[in-house]
Amino acid sequence: MNQYDQCILEALQPHMTGTGIQCFPGIPAPFPGVQNQDSPSLPEVEDSSLDYVVAGGDFLGDGNATTRLLEWRRTLKEGGTLSVLLPSGSAFHDLVVRYFVQTAGIRLESKTDLPGGFQVLVGHRSFFQSWRRGISEVGREVGRVSKPDGWKQEVAFGIGTLLLETAEGEGACQFFEAVLKHDPTSVDAWIGLGIANVVAGRIDVAQQHFATVLAAEPENQLAQEWIERLKARTPTAVPAGAPV
Repeated sequence: MNQYDQCILEALQPHMTGTGIQCFPGIPAPFPGVQNQDSPSLPEVEDSSLDYVVAGGDFLGDGNATTRLLEWRRTLKEGGTLSVLLPSGSAFHDLVVRYFVQTAGIRLESKTDLPGGFQVLVGHRSFFQSWRRGISEVGREVGRVSKPDGWKQEVAFGIGTLLLETAEGEGACQFFEAVLKHDPTSVDAWIGLGIANVVAGRIDVAQQHFATVLAAEPENQLAQEWIERLKARTPTAVPAGAPV
């Protein structure tokens, strides 16, 4: 038996159309016949390959909600559906809602309250929305009248991230390298450069960059997961929407 009432399963079922997975670590799979992930990390799932991800959000409170959501996002096709079942009174509920709305390239379409203190968030992957939002953010940075120190590096990082959204690995490398010229200790730029090299097909170089991150921050989960992902698959380019 699963741990969810039938009304919860009925609320999630309509969002499971096409090919996808369920991600309910640590409990029996709620939906028989659908691949269940025992871990929220999905290194063996190909990028942009799934129509849907249905997930239990009760484990997002471990401080890695952003990493988990990025990982689910990168598996979805354009227009793919992400449905997350959240305890509506949890401390991280507002964080996840804000992430959907602001930063994930996921268009939040509905929030449905369910019995037992749960809520289902449903969104669709939108590369265009993510690109448009990023362009807006970079434009605001460039348009500042009073620019703080380092603003050029922030713009370069933003443009590099946008180029990754459309799988322009070579161009993205140039912008992340520009950031690192001014700040060789920028962990985010090293991760961005690593992902950009994956997109460009230079897997060995990417692994070196992720290793640089781990030398500075041994517990950096995003770098760890990218290294594991590269070990687990053949060297292929990462499609648009790869998480930075």
